[in-house]
Amino acid sequence: MNQLKLVSLLGAALFLAPAAVHGWSSALAGHPAGSAQQGAAGALTPAVIGVVDLEKVAGGYKRAEELQGEYRREAEGLEAELRERAKTLDGLKADRDALEKGTRAWIEADIKHRSLIGQLEMAKERYEGYLRERQYRTLTLIYDDVRAAIAQVATQRGIDVVLRLRGNESGDKAPLGQVLRDQESREVLYSSPKLDLTEDVIRILRTAPAK
Repeated sequence: MNQLKLVSLLGAALFLAPAAVHGWSSALAGHPAGSAQQGAAGALTPAVIGVVDLEKVAGGYKRAEELQGEYRREAEGLEAELRERAKTLDGLKADRDALEKGTRAWIEADIKHRSLIGQLEMAKERYEGYLRERQYRTLTLIYDDVRAAIAQVATQRGIDVVLRLRGNESGDKAPLGQVLRDQESREVLYSSPKLDLTEDVIRILRTAPAK
């Protein structure tokens, strides 16, 4: 409940230069003229591509760690509160069970116990809904910073398209099936190290003014 994944909000393409988008859409529509991506003969010139490892970016971004830490502490606090309520509920159940079943005292204790069960279930639903919203807001803040940094690096280096680069997520000792599934989910199967913008993005995020 208390773990965040930045990549859940990001797709394969992390940045698209407006000129690249216009050039491709114009070509697909049958209007090759007027694109910044066209050669003299009207053909599209190759787009300049870069890649970014989002897991590495998130791990090297202090504000992301701080925001995720805040979320984690809040989630843990709510979970602790629910555990305390559950303990209280267990105590009421024990008190009820110690009474003679069917007596007035037992009935009153049973009503109170059932009422608190309902309250606990409602609290769980409220907390889970709140944490989902809190998680989304936290990820959005991080995503906006990362997306802006990627766009800044891409613009500075004349990159048209930035794709997500995945590391070895399954690990060296993972089952073959898991490794194959991870490979199938990759947007980039190979990229030259010179296309990797990850360290430049991390540097911009680290030097950005505190918010």
